[in-house]
Amino acid sequence: VARIWMIWIATRIVQRQCPSIDLGPSQSAIFRSLGIRGSHGSGGTISRYSNQLDRLCRCVFTVIDRSRSPSTFSNHLISDTGPLFEESWRTGQAGLLLGQLEVHQRFFIECLKHAVPIDLRAVAATRSTVRLDLYLFLTYRLYKLRGPLMLPWRTLLAQICIQPPLGNT
Repeated sequence: VARIWMIWIATRIVQRQCPSIDLGPSQSAIFRSLGIRGSHGSGGTISRYSNQLDRLCRCVFTVIDRSRSPSTFSNHLISDTGPLFEESWRTGQAGLLLGQLEVHQRFFIECLKHAVPIDLRAVAATRSTVRLDLYLFLTYRLYKLRGPLMLPWRTLLAQICIQPPLGNT
């Protein structure tokens, strides 16, 4: 669920080139754009997805760079401010206005430098994590490709966490 939100946030940043993400007119609109059928209740998709978005936007990621001597670390945020999604979605109102998600400046810059626009229809149609990994990997590689590329099977399989049989390349 958090991966789908990261894809959605990064795609919105790349498409709009703006650190302020409009969350749309309603929770239903967001779920439709993600291809998710919104269901209410404690175990419903609205609760699950809103809880994950809330947690994701409030967490801190630490990146460690061991290539330097001495090793360094840096902390990263996705968002500086925003609505508490868990509380916003708890009401279950389909027409609830959600407002803006303010993306942290460093995260915004990294998305502009490194993220590629992802077709959310493909994400919505992909229900397998392996297929999603493969789609994201190939989309990124093709988007950044500037010339011919020889991609060995071993590299492709390793990217999606599949160990190739010994002796196969």
